[in-house]
Amino acid sequence: MYNPKPHDLFDFLMRESDLESDAALARALGVPAPTVSKIRSGKSVVSAEIILKIHRLTGLSVETIDRLLQNTQGGKK
Repeated sequence: MYNPKPHDLFDFLMRESDLESDAALARALGVPAPTVSKIRSGKSVVSAEIILKIHRLTGLSVETIDRLLQNTQGGKK
């Protein structure tokens, strides 16, 4: 399993959703704030549940979200 670095994805989501903080992103996704922090710091991975929540928030397809995550580490799995 690969552990993507989702900084770019989270930053994109925050810009597109007019969110100003990781705490606001967590609220929008319906997850505890430490979840976003742990994912950003690499202590947790982006789970299927988080990908589904991102899809519901943005309307992005799961495939697009996966591609964005892969792009954050040069497309390597």
